Amino acid sequence: MGRRLKTAIEDFNGMTEVPPKRMCFVGANSWMEGQIAGERIAALLAGKGKVLYLIPQYDQVNHVMRMKGCRDYLAEHAPGISNAGILEAKGDPETAAQLVVNSIDKHPDLSLVFITDGHTPHRVAQAVSEKKPSVKLVIFDATSVNIALLRKGLITALIEQNAFGQAWNALIYLFNSCESKWKPSTRKLLMDPIYIDRSNYQTYWDDAADKRIMREEEQKQLVVPVEYRSGKKYRFGVIMPQKTGFFEALVAGAEAAAKELSRFGVEVELRDAYHEQSDFGSATLYNPIISSFIERKFDGFMTGVIDPAVMKSINEAADKGLKVTTFSTEPSSFREIILSVIDNTESLIDSGQRLSSAAQESEQADVRIGESIIGIEEDISEQNAMISDTELLLGTLNRTIDRLNESLEVYTGLVQKMNNKSRAGNAGKSFSVVAGEIRSLAANSREAAENIKKTIGDITGSMSEILTVSSKGTQLVDSNLKKAQTAQQIFESISDGLRGSTENIGKIAVSASQIGANRKNLRENIDGISRASAKTAERIKAISASIMQRNRQGEQISETSKQLLEMAEGQKTALSQLSVRESGA
Repeated sequence: MGRRLKTAIEDFNGMTEVPPKRMCFVGANSWMEGQIAGERIAALLAGKGKVLYLIPQYDQVNHVMRMKGCRDYLAEHAPGISNAGILEAKGDPETAAQLVVNSIDKHPDLSLVFITDGHTPHRVAQAVSEKKPSVKLVIFDATSVNIALLRKGLITALIEQNAFGQAWNALIYLFNSCESKWKPSTRKLLMDPIYIDRSNYQTYWDDAADKRIMREEEQKQLVVPVEYRSGKKYRFGVIMPQKTGFFEALVAGAEAAAKELSRFGVEVELRDAYHEQSDFGSATLYNPIISSFIERKFDGFMTGVIDPAVMKSINEAADKGLKVTTFSTEPSSFREIILSVIDNTESLIDSGQRLSSAAQESEQADVRIGESIIGIEEDISEQNAMISDTELLLGTLNRTIDRLNESLEVYTGLVQKMNNKSRAGNAGKSFSVVAGEIRSLAANSREAAENIKKTIGDITGSMSEILTVSSKGTQLVDSNLKKAQTAQQIFESISDGLRGSTENIGKIAVSASQIGANRKNLRENIDGISRASAKTAERIKAISASIMQRNRQGEQISETSKQLLEMAEGQKTALSQLSVRESGA
């Protein structure tokens, strides 16, 4: 009892004296990982059996939370599954194997071993296969060694996390915070656990390349760098507890993010803090590295926190202005849970206000859109009326043009007839003048008509001269009389042609006037349509602006909803850590 009380106090109050000042934690929801494991274990054992829990040690809180999450689920949903004990293997594979063998001797009816790490299972699997193959193993981490155990059937299932995404996001968040004052929606940005067994492991693992596959859903969890505008050259540090096994994916994520940020001149220094398993993740290894980041005036760093004593150095760095994110693992405390609840409550109030404001703006945008649509409907009705008038005017114009063409054809025929007449006679130089004038008439109707009238006067004068000359000589009378008669016939034809031309010119003038009037009406209609179109364009522009505003509000509401969901998940996780239900006997 004393041991359990001491464990609970250390677990929940390990950082009570030093509340964390890091910007955010990016990692797996350890308690939820345990819940997923508990759900699957309950199904594997059909609600009955005995489970042994194997953790590295009690001061590694993420492993404790995995164990607690599993026990909580089984206590609530599978009370027929009992507890065979909770053992610390200190992260040593040989120790872990021996503890399990001893437990099988002590509990011959042992059904399953739940191992909260991915480092020791290979030796445990070998020992169990030799001692009691029917005992199932549920472990953590999709590493090459563990996937090989899964393929061989030496383990039943494993719980995986998006380690690559954790390290990637933790580093990108540092850049985003420095470059754009980005702030997290909640203190813990958690990623969902993944359950893998023999039926689905190839979804997450490439056998040919012997490496982890990131699903599309996992890739979508990767954050992107904000737009780089400052021109500042940032320096960030990365502390890894080690680089092998499970941590290979973390290293890969950090290196990939560093490469992405190198486009902006960002320098990233990755430090491997591993010494030996006995001091794995200890403050004696981490704190000097953090101090060096502070002394060299780094802009920030990211680190996992295994030893709670590391938090003091993290807070010192934060006080000196460095941005700090943690990833993969960090201790939890009662004070942090309370702080998370307070932060989430304040964020809920702020988000509620933003949602209310966005809803009001959205309602106003709806009203503006409705008004614009009504205006467009009125404009369309006006345009339809103008189009109908325009169609009538175009019909009238077409009929007028047809009449004009008919008049021109008649006129052209008359002119051609007059040209032929002028060439048929031979009244001397005066007739040549008439023919020339008639040809000019064909080129320019109105001017030709006036010229013809003038030519008639000239020819009339010539007639008088001819009659005078004819009286002087009897011999010339008959000849001149014939010429006069011929000329008279030509003049009569010219007069007929002139009258026809005048009539057609009148018709042409009338048609031209009608065309002008129609063209004026047409232009007025077209101008009206243009004005209505301009009004419609303005209304459409207003609708587009309102729709864009609605889209922005929708994005804001979506982002706020996402933040609320994250806060709700964090709240649920935080509160779930306050108690542990005892399962079985």
